[in-house]
Amino acid sequence: MFDICKLQKLTIEKNKTKMFFSTAHDRSLYQVPHTNNTQAQAKPLDFLGFIFDGHSVYLRNSSIYKYHYRGKRTIKLMDAFFKDRKYIEANNQVPYYSERTKLSKKDHDSKRNYRLRRRSIQLYLSDTPIPQRNMQSYATRAQKQLNSGRYRVKVLKQVQKQISYFRKRGWQ
Repeated sequence: MFDICKLQKLTIEKNKTKMFFSTAHDRSLYQVPHTNNTQAQAKPLDFLGFIFDGHSVYLRNSSIYKYHYRGKRTIKLMDAFFKDRKYIEANNQVPYYSERTKLSKKDHDSKRNYRLRRRSIQLYLSDTPIPQRNMQSYATRAQKQLNSGRYRVKVLKQVQKQISYFRKRGWQ
């Protein structure tokens, strides 16, 4: 028998290695226990940013949370900028500016601000996948790669749900 560990001089840590088995009747994944006295538990396989539970493939919750948090923060900043524009345009009428308004006034006519708005729209509000740029394109590629008749792939659905949330919350 060929042993890859000896050839590559790899050391496999037992506490990081998990073994799973699947049953034919319910197609759930069960983790093989390390000790003989414990029973096998139904646990999803968490690998390379995806979770597989035997029935469906999802994006890892931390990936969706990071996308949600960054998008929410970006939309909040852009919304604040658009609300501050009325104070910027009425320059002589409002004696007090907040620090955020001063920064918005500084960036009001710059190209940087336009690029920031355009990038934010592409990353968090756009339905069209832009290759290697937004989460939508990542989810589309993952959906195509993982698509199999044996299980459901819900990666794209998760991202589209977040985009619809951002659109509802976006500029009103």
